[in-house]
Amino acid sequence: MIPQWHLPATRVAFWDKFGWKEPFPEYGLDLDAWWIDPQRAAEVEARQSGG
Repeated sequence: MIPQWHLPATRVAFWDKFGWKEPFPEYGLDLDAWWIDPQRAAEVEARQSGG
């Protein structure tokens, strides 16, 4: 028998270019409530290009 192992949390990695509604959902991710914030997206792009 191989026991199953689960984290009591969900880990999500993402570029810091998204906005989301506040307060952040306590349960689940509700990805439909995320959007790309143009200012944050420009900052991420500048960091990626070395600027």
